[in-house]
Amino acid sequence: MLSASSLFSQENLLLWHEHEALTWADFRGVVPPNMPMKAMTSSGPQLQSGYKKQGQTITLQFEVTTTFSPNESWVVDDARVRSILLPHEQLHFDVEELFSRKLRKALQEYQYTANFLNEYTNVYYQLTAERDAYQAQYDLETNHSKIEEKQIEWNQKIREDLASFSKYTQLTFEVEFTLQ
Repeated sequence: MLSASSLFSQENLLLWHEHEALTWADFRGVVPPNMPMKAMTSSGPQLQSGYKKQGQTITLQFEVTTTFSPNESWVVDDARVRSILLPHEQLHFDVEELFSRKLRKALQEYQYTANFLNEYTNVYYQLTAERDAYQAQYDLETNHSKIEEKQIEWNQKIREDLASFSKYTQLTFEVEFTLQ
C-alpha cells in the first residue's frame, strides 16, 4: 500500500469539500521562528491502494482524498486581518484537490503491466512533482497573495481547472486489467 499520509497524523485531518472553505481557526500549527511567510497550508493528496488477483486478472483498488492538516498549518497572528490571505491559502488547498483529480484520472487511464506496483507509484510521484511546481508558480506569480490582479487570475484559473476535471471527483475506484 502506498500512502502519502505519513507526514500527517491521521487524526484531525480535514477533507476537501467543494462547498466548505477553510477558516483561520483551522490553522492551529506553531509558527516556525524567523519565517518570512505569513501563513502556511499543509495539505495534499492522500493515496491508499491495494489489489486483488484472480488468475491473470488484477483489480487495483484506490482511494484518493485531499486533506488539510490543521496541526501542520499556521498563520502569523497579525496576518489574519489581510482579507486576501485566507482565500490565497484556500486556493493552495484547492490546487491539492486539482492534483488529486489529475491523479485519479492518471491512475484510471494508465495501461498497467505485471509491474503495476511500481507503475502506479511512479504515476503518483510524477504528479507530485508537477503539483509542487504548480504550487511554486502560484506563489511566485501572486507573490504569496500580494499581487491582487494575479491572485484574481489564479482564482479563475483554478476554478476552471477544477471544473475541467469534474469527472474525477469519486474518491474510491477500481481499475481492472489482465496480465499478458
